[in-house]
Amino acid sequence: MKRFIAYKKSILAGIGFLFFGVVCKAQDSAAVMALLTQKDYARTKAAADKLVTENEVAENYLLKAVVYDSIAKSPAAGSLVADARWQSFSALQKAALLKNEYVFKKGQELARDLYNGFITEALVNFNMAAERNEKAGFETALVVFKKAEKVNAFLYNMKWDSVLVHPLLLSFLAKSAVYAENDEDALFYCNKIIDEIKVNKSVAFGNEIIYQWLLYYYCNRKDGAAFTKYLEFAKAAYPANPLAFLPTEIDWMRQQKQYDTLFARYEQLIAASPTYSKYQLAYGSDIFNSLWPKPAGAGKTAEQLVTLLKPLTDKKETATAASLLLAKAYSNMARQVLVEQKKKSQSKTYLLLSNNYLQKIINNQNNANAAERKEAKQLIAVNAKALSGLKGK
Repeated sequence: MKRFIAYKKSILAGIGFLFFGVVCKAQDSAAVMALLTQKDYARTKAAADKLVTENEVAENYLLKAVVYDSIAKSPAAGSLVADARWQSFSALQKAALLKNEYVFKKGQELARDLYNGFITEALVNFNMAAERNEKAGFETALVVFKKAEKVNAFLYNMKWDSVLVHPLLLSFLAKSAVYAENDEDALFYCNKIIDEIKVNKSVAFGNEIIYQWLLYYYCNRKDGAAFTKYLEFAKAAYPANPLAFLPTEIDWMRQQKQYDTLFARYEQLIAASPTYSKYQLAYGSDIFNSLWPKPAGAGKTAEQLVTLLKPLTDKKETATAASLLLAKAYSNMARQVLVEQKKKSQSKTYLLLSNNYLQKIINNQNNANAAERKEAKQLIAVNAKALSGLKGK
């Protein structure tokens, strides 16, 4: 009987110790939450860290995640810990690995809060970068959007969300990578968007930049098969907005020296934006390059080029560039008419016209920069030599 009583006492002592441990744990957790309620973030963080160090269980990791998420949302507590929101998510992941069913019951609201926090943080960086046209800001936005992507995947794996990567998040991942000039990530996310668009047409809304970048990417790599494929995808995805891809298509046609198609695309672009004189200037530049050093058989004449450029010399945004290009055109026409038709008088007329536009640039009548004035002076010297030669003939 004494042995039984002694045995019973040991059982009771064990049960009492276990109960005491559970009560202590509950008290510790309650103490941490009390500190958190008081917004005593420094002590709350220290207490939560201590709990995890002493006992690595899911409950303590989840508590740490809650504490760190609160720190991340408090401007006053920001200096307490680096990247508090990400550390909160890391603790949540650890809790799920240790006791998935507990986290499944307790962690959904926290996970969504972390996701929304990352999205908000990333959007702030993205919008500031857009306002300042700042590459570094887009790089930061990309890093934070990637963290949101990780939380999105966690929500999906926990069956709290039915979408692995939300379309809007995917769009910002791609755009951030594009503007950050991160070709590897841009290619990855842009192609993911296209895969999504094939399944869900609504994803295409507002993502013209994705196709524009892919066309730019393959144009630069001179990959005709890929460029053609993505151009077809782009036009199919945006049948109501085919002009969105004309500038890059023009770049491709120029690279391939397909002048007939190139000029047809320019005429479409200019017809759609008749007041945007920079398109007309670019058109003039490509006509110039098709005519000299030797005609490329594109069906355009020097006279047509002159007609296009003259009005642009009076517009502030194109005056200097158009004047310089027109002066070069007249200089080339002077040489051409002299060689092919032996017309010295016409050649002289063209050279003087050229000098007239060059002198305006040299006199800085249209806000030319130093490089443009230098080029004008060099060309006027070449014209003077040509004019001198005409006198001797």
